[in-house]
Amino acid sequence: MSTEFRSMKDIVQEIIKKYNLDKLLEEEELKEKFEEIVGSQIAQQAKIKSFENGKLTLEVESPVWKNEILLLREKIKEKINTTFGKEIVQQIIIV
Repeated sequence: MSTEFRSMKDIVQEIIKKYNLDKLLEEEELKEKFEEIVGSQIAQQAKIKSFENGKLTLEVESPVWKNEILLLREKIKEKINTTFGKEIVQQIIIV
């Protein structure tokens, strides 16, 4: 019987990897940090509808804001990916 000691951090990371929870954690972290990343003005107008397989769907009510965010979507994608240190968002869809 092995008496190897491992840190709690290593154990949690192993569980996250084993059960593919990293994508779910990234989605939750994006929801939490969305306003901080894009700014309060955009966050008030665009709500995260879904985030799956690198596709972030934003729901925007106002046609004017829909157009504005459409023009800013590459910049928004870049900010999100920079914040996470990797490409988690590959495409932004505006509905």
